[in-house]
Amino acid sequence: MDTCGSQCVDFFQQVYPLISNVSVSMNDTKSISNQFKRFNNFFDSFISDGQSINVKLTEDMETLKKTVSSFASSTDPQPVQLGLPCRTQAECDALEFPINRCSHIRNSAMDAYNKANVAVNVLAQLISTMCGCVFAGPVSLCILAPIPFVCGFPFEAYRGLFGLSMALWSAVKATTGACSFVGADIASLTKIS
Repeated sequence: MDTCGSQCVDFFQQVYPLISNVSVSMNDTKSISNQFKRFNNFFDSFISDGQSINVKLTEDMETLKKTVSSFASSTDPQPVQLGLPCRTQAECDALEFPINRCSHIRNSAMDAYNKANVAVNVLAQLISTMCGCVFAGPVSLCILAPIPFVCGFPFEAYRGLFGLSMALWSAVKATTGACSFVGADIASLTKIS
């Protein structure tokens, strides 16, 4: 709670039941295997949802770019009055929509990225504990690293989440750039001839 906040605590409460019964007894491999499957299914679903959001964000931005381009090509080139970006309420509404839509898409990208980062943070803390990691200055040692059911399977989920986080950060950067493009494209429509 001190380092990550209530979002991390809420996410941890979803994850904790998936690891609370993990036994290191090699005699109970069926139970460990079932726990492993539940853990992976949870994170596979989380990653899949994040990837779907990423694809949707990309599609939304492409649609928005086409809308702005078609608006730009269909706009009457007559000059507008000094200081006004549009002549009629309809033109102003048409200019407002792409800017607001772009901001909404960018906010969605930021939200998805923040959720992925919460998951990455929680899983990193969990792995650190489960693997018996000790950090002293530049040295880090994870004592339980060789035990796959205790340390290995959480790391695979972490690797997938970290990849998702990187992809969503790329989406945030892309939407930021695209929103600048949309704003610049709209601004060019409002120049006085």
